[in-house]
Amino acid sequence: MGVVATAPTAKPCGEWICNKITDDDAILIFGNGSISKEVQSRIGNFNVVNSKTEQKEIDRYLKFCKTIVITMPLNKNTKNYFNRTLFSKIQNEVTIISIARGDVIDNGGLLEFSSSGKLKVGHFDMLSSDIRSTLVSQKNIRYYEHTSWEYNQPKDSKGKLGGYVNVEFADNLKKIIDNCLDNNVKDPHLKRLDNLWF
Repeated sequence: MGVVATAPTAKPCGEWICNKITDDDAILIFGNGSISKEVQSRIGNFNVVNSKTEQKEIDRYLKFCKTIVITMPLNKNTKNYFNRTLFSKIQNEVTIISIARGDVIDNGGLLEFSSSGKLKVGHFDMLSSDIRSTLVSQKNIRYYEHTSWEYNQPKDSKGKLGGYVNVEFADNLKKIIDNCLDNNVKDPHLKRLDNLWF
């Protein structure tokens, strides 16, 4: 028996991403979790990259993609994953749409890529603080300050966006479940395995 933590924000995040996709040809999605699957259900022509995808295949996709969607989590394997080396492999002018944690992207590499003429537009729900102000001053970078998770949420009678209570409840429940699985389960087969990438 296992417990799967589902993301209550998959639908609004997926909608937020899809509303920013302007070219539905050659979309490359990094990550294959609940938000990625929501995006996949709404679009047609895409490839998905996850932790099992071979680097030569990723490099081949980067040569032909026109839109890059980043939904991967931040961990030791994904920190600064989008760096100068990866950006240098992109051949077309691309749109980048990211709901990943800021540190998945190396800001210095992103700044160089933004100036290279290959970034059509970048939509970033989060960016790390390092040279963020310089990045957001670029004409082809849009920074949303972590709004995708609340995108298209209904407003209550006072005009406040809804959804916060449900998200907070789900996050607290996940912490409780993770704590129980990490500390109280004696059977090693039932212990939670760390997800090394996504």
